[in-house]
Amino acid sequence: MNCGRGEWTGPPGTLCFHGFGEERRCDACYFSRIGNDGQERPSEEWYVVLQYPYTGMNGCGNPLCAAPEAAGTMFHGIGIYRRCNPCHQYIAYSGRERNPAQLAQTKQNRREQRTLKGASTIPAELRTGCQNPNCLKPEPVILVGGDFVGKGAERRCKRCYIHRQKHKNERTPEPEMVKDGCKNPNCLVSEEGAKILHGSGEERRCQACYMFKRRNDGRERVPGVRQKQKKRT
Repeated sequence: MNCGRGEWTGPPGTLCFHGFGEERRCDACYFSRIGNDGQERPSEEWYVVLQYPYTGMNGCGNPLCAAPEAAGTMFHGIGIYRRCNPCHQYIAYSGRERNPAQLAQTKQNRREQRTLKGASTIPAELRTGCQNPNCLKPEPVILVGGDFVGKGAERRCKRCYIHRQKHKNERTPEPEMVKDGCKNPNCLVSEEGAKILHGSGEERRCQACYMFKRRNDGRERVPGVRQKQKKRT
């Protein structure tokens, strides 16, 4: 009801209308009104939109975005008021143009703030790492809160601190797991040949040997031989 444009008869989605009755506006007039505090789009801008056909669109009209049109992308409006879907939604909610670079920087800043949130306030020269002689885990430059607890000789990493509080002794880190296949002398299947393996070192077993040994009081399985198994109770 502003520029006098009739209802669009072209392909669906190339031009949209909003509202009803006296408040009905085409895409261009609707978003111009939102971005200009309710003022109608001036008549000198009407012809600029009218001269654009619905074919051969040149992408997002937001100079800060200028996203090209491609198959599978959604665009709204025509001419200088044509916007990609993110810019279209941003204008609808905020009434101003979207700045992708600024939004990306803001997101990166928020991510960094979340990373540094709760960082240790202990000076770098006092970050001595875990003082458990069995662990001695070093501290990183940027320390997220809760990774290390205490000061001086009482400083411990989180795992050593919890172990000490619970068991009243120092934690002994578990040795690195050796993965060299099933150690049942009757089986000896390789790591690649078994889907699931349990344990480490001489106690490492494939799934079949592990379950057989567990159900039969430590007796080893002999593959290919039918063995009498202990009944479950």
